This record gives sequence, C-alpha cells and structure tokens, in this order.
Amino acid sequence: MSNKIILVVSVEARKSNYLRQLDKYDVSWNVVESLRDAVKLASIEPHNGILIDMPLMIRKSVTIKIAVDDLLCALPGATLNFNTLNGELHLLPRGDKSSDCTSIDQFIGVCAAFSPKLLFFKKRVPLHYNTLLDISETLENPDRTVCIDISVGGCYLFCVREDIDIDSTVWIKFVAFNHENPIEAKVRWICKWGATDKIPGIGVEFNNMPNDLQKKIGELIDLACQ
Repeated sequence: MSNKIILVVSVEARKSNYLRQLDKYDVSWNVVESLRDAVKLASIEPHNGILIDMPLMIRKSVTIKIAVDDLLCALPGATLNFNTLNGELHLLPRGDKSSDCTSIDQFIGVCAAFSPKLLFFKKRVPLHYNTLLDISETLENPDRTVCIDISVGGCYLFCVREDIDIDSTVWIKFVAFNHENPIEAKVRWICKWGATDKIPGIGVEFNNMPNDLQKKIGELIDLACQ
C-alpha cells in the first residue's frame, strides 16, 4: 500500500512543478490549496505525512498556525520550495519526526515507515497560564512551566524534560485557576528542543478535567475567539 501524503499548494504553476517531480514516487498525493483544508483533511482521513509549499507558511492566522504546528508534530512534515531557474526541489524538514531528512527520497522513506495517523482537532487559542507539571500525581518536585495554548480537551506546555514519552501520563496544575487536585493528562505529542522552530514542549489530552474548570476554560476560549 502506497504512502498517503498531503500536499498543500495554492498556486497552479507551483503545483504543476511539484507534481511533475513527485509523481515518480509510490505515493497517493492528496492535494489541497490551503492550510485550513489540510487541517480538515487530516481530521477525516489518516495520512503518513504532509508537505507544505513554503509561501503558505508565511501567510497564516494564529488559529491555523496552532493547528498546523500540531500537524507537524504529529506527522512527518516538511516545507517545499524550488529553484526558479532549474525547478530543483528544496525540502526543509519541520518537526522531530522528519528532522533528519535532507532530500525528498529520505522524506518519502520516513513516511513509508510511519503508520498513518488520523488527527483530532479542538478549538485552541494562545492563552498562557503558569502551570505546574510533574510525572508524579503528588507534584512533589514539579516543573514550573507555562501553557502555550489551550483547548477544553488539552493544552500545549513548554517542556524540555527527557523523561516524558508519548502516551505517558503527567499531572498538571494551572496556578491561576486554583483547583485543588492536579489534572491527569496523557502526552499525545512531543516537540523536542532544537528539532524545530516551534517552542519545545508536550501536547497533552486531559483525562479528568473537573466540569467547572472545563466550563471556565471553555468560556475563556470563546472570549478569546471573539
């Protein structure tokens, strides 16, 4: 079964140049014209990776930026550009899953070894809260960190710890909300320090968020989106 990779490019001439050179690979290219469409497609169909036309990374809203950052942490990803004189493709890896790739061939190989993944997106906004983070429920020796963005279902936390893995459990406490018990959360993705231009950290999904706290966060998100 061939790889299924999202290709995001909006300009027809650039799309034609990319596909002319990419068609030789045993890949099913799902071509979309916007980052918003890429996020939508990734949430309804599993993919092995994503390639994004470089200019599109410059023109994106804060909300889409957050979703695309999630995409590039969850899937092997890279941006594409080409030499206007000879059409030669240039690949810039994005995210730690493809950080060692220096060519299209290498990137396709990484995608082939990666199990297709379906992504689930919730409305997330860049609200920043001081947070205590630990791998122990007792929070005996927590990291003093900060939430970079948040949704009612999870958040992204600044973190450079080496003892936290994907699918591991962590406990967090938002200082501003003054909730008594720490929130259990599962680590869904990790962006390692130095692997990408994104702030290093962990994306977590809340497991036992109290209803009143979830409602409060939802109200703050709605206000931020107005």
